Amino acid sequence: MRRYSYIEKMKRQSFLIILCACVCVLDTGAQTRLSVLPWHERDSIVAAKAEADVYTDIPDKQPFFLVYQEDNDRYSMKWICDYYDKKGNIHNDSSMIRAFAPSDRYCYSVSVIGETFYPDHEIVQMANVELDEDLNVIFSEATGDVTVYTYGIDENERVTGVFENPTRHAQRYVIPTDAQLRSREYAKGKPIWNMKKDERIRILTAIALNHMAYHMKGKDIPIDIHNHGDMFPTIGEYPFRFIDYSWIPEKYLPVTTDEIPGWVRADDILHVVTLYYKEWQTAGLPSPELAKLYITDRKRKVIRCEVAVRDADEP
Repeated sequence: MRRYSYIEKMKRQSFLIILCACVCVLDTGAQTRLSVLPWHERDSIVAAKAEADVYTDIPDKQPFFLVYQEDNDRYSMKWICDYYDKKGNIHNDSSMIRAFAPSDRYCYSVSVIGETFYPDHEIVQMANVELDEDLNVIFSEATGDVTVYTYGIDENERVTGVFENPTRHAQRYVIPTDAQLRSREYAKGKPIWNMKKDERIRILTAIALNHMAYHMKGKDIPIDIHNHGDMFPTIGEYPFRFIDYSWIPEKYLPVTTDEIPGWVRADDILHVVTLYYKEWQTAGLPSPELAKLYITDRKRKVIRCEVAVRDADEP
């Protein structure tokens, strides 16, 4: 039987204290939202809930909790939902499972990365946990001697009218020049992470389209970006705190060490913008996802751009 040191016990107690505190905060009349808390506090709360859900016998090297905050707006577009929900489990013509219904609230994906002690000491992704902003666990997956899957959703609890009145729609976006991006219109010099959601979407989408239109020389874009059709962007974010954990294999991280500029700090934010293209079938794309761009909050630098490849262009 494994024995835990005093330090390990104290660390686990601190997680439970944080979790109890977060429940108290979220149960107050003010209904403080996770997404408006400083990311340090937000991620501590989310990580504590994730660990409580997938508690396993964790070895001496304490795991790292990689927390990703994202909106779930894509499920408000039927043409996107139809593609990703081909089996029809999430939605049908009249309703959708409540856990996946889009709203102004966020979802959180937590990857638990740590060291196994049997049969070999190896750094692995020990668990994944999906939570909503109210800390309800939607799905979890934990690997020990066996992999255990847990679903925290009720497929019988459904909502209607999801596609009839979405909070925003797919549209054509203006592509700003470099000079325009440096203007007050795009709040140059101000942090993006603490802006209101609509403003973050507007600015991050502008940065993404500017990069694709003017800074991807020699790289193929499967559509005419200057004459594009309707797009639907979604946003997410990671804190860069993972750069302080050099023992984590890059395959478990959103970007590689070589892609991270030297001026990035652990308390900086990495934004992720996903552009969905409504005319994806006409354009010959394999899915509605046209591109995914990774953008630093500070200096607003695109450090990775993943672009779809047309079916006809695949080798």
